[in-house]
Amino acid sequence: MTVPPFDAQGAPAAGPGAHRGATGASPAARPHPAPEAGLSDEPTLDAPAGPAPSRTPAAGARMLRAERGPAPSGTPADPAPSGSAPAMPASGVGSGRGVRATWWYTLGGVVFFNAVIALMWVGLGAARHTEVPGLGLAVAGLGVPWFAALTWLVAAYPGGWPAPRGRVVSALTTGVLFGGVLGVAAGSALLAVGPLAATLAVLPWAVGIRHRITLLSTAVMVVLTLVDVRWTQPLFMQGAGQWMMPLYTILLPLMSVSALWWWDVVARLDAARLAESELAATRERLRLANDVHDLQGHHLQVIALQLELAERLLAKGKPAEAEAQVSAARASVDEARQGTRDLAARFRGVPLADELGNAADLLRAADLSVELEATGPFGGAPREVLGPIIRESTTNILKHRSGPSASLGLRREGAAWVFEARNASDGGADGSRGAGLRSIGERASAAGGAARWSDEAGEFVLTVRLPGGDEA
Repeated sequence: MTVPPFDAQGAPAAGPGAHRGATGASPAARPHPAPEAGLSDEPTLDAPAGPAPSRTPAAGARMLRAERGPAPSGTPADPAPSGSAPAMPASGVGSGRGVRATWWYTLGGVVFFNAVIALMWVGLGAARHTEVPGLGLAVAGLGVPWFAALTWLVAAYPGGWPAPRGRVVSALTTGVLFGGVLGVAAGSALLAVGPLAATLAVLPWAVGIRHRITLLSTAVMVVLTLVDVRWTQPLFMQGAGQWMMPLYTILLPLMSVSALWWWDVVARLDAARLAESELAATRERLRLANDVHDLQGHHLQVIALQLELAERLLAKGKPAEAEAQVSAARASVDEARQGTRDLAARFRGVPLADELGNAADLLRAADLSVELEATGPFGGAPREVLGPIIRESTTNILKHRSGPSASLGLRREGAAWVFEARNASDGGADGSRGAGLRSIGERASAAGGAARWSDEAGEFVLTVRLPGGDEA
């Protein structure tokens, strides 16, 4: 006798074969599988109890980078915490060439702005006559280290806050010294704070703090400009173009901040793209895990009950009934194995156009002249069935060919799809020369179709007819 399977509560289920059948729908298009009769009600292995943790783009990008390995040496690996300057995605990990190019463009723009203004500052400080010997040379001597330290600091900006302490200290120190000597040499209170304001603007502050620092430094420079006009009256503010240098100095922090803000936007968008990709992959893994759990969990439960019953029957001296249960368990194993193969085929399926192209290329590589007669679209074709059939028929041609040519074709005839493979043969295609033809016939029958083959006049012809949906 055959014992029907039981569900988790011990009630009889629909029957030994009641399990989630492999559908032809794409995994991405199918809804999450719902519980059915006969399935275990225990929680799935991949879905822990409780609400799902919240995910942010930064967290998703960090998880993706953790799965793919450490970032290259010297490259920041993680986006910055929320509210701070986002970290530049590690080169070669997730960011594309365009993102890296955007950063180099941003870095070049900020460095260029500061270089032009710094040269103007040095020129003003060195050209002004002063009673202090060597003051002009000191301006140039301090301007170069400040610009180098500033560039070094900006290069670390994608790493987020906190910036490397050595770079911050060197940039601020040289900025204060350069500004102090420049202010004395040029006779300007505005230029005395210009280098320090430019340095503060490129620090990777949190977004709100950076805006406040920039606005505060701009307001201070505007006030110092009025001080220069009212009291110090430097030479560069006399005559034509007197407002050019103050205007450039005041706007320098704003130009740097606007360029870095643009980079922040690009970096956050890239982090969101990485998180979206990681989340899509996670959903696919969860869907596959649920499908495998539903399929294998049911069959394993049925097999365990059948084997347990076989043990009891043997203990009662009923070997015939026990043998029947063992046979039923073996059939359940075959069903589970076939269901797993079908499930795997759905997830690793290849488009039919690629399947046919690959088959033709493989036959041509074996020195066969191949004629491919297939026109798309193949939207309604049962890809999960036709794919293995195309591969199996290609293998048969390679194994049993006896001529220089072969042909493959896929066409739609009414509501059916017809696949045809032809090649020269030496006869004897009766289905006993291998398991390939039997496998093709079984697959076609399981899908509601039929496979026919003939070997006449030295030509082997395989024809598979399968029902299909509406043409896409």
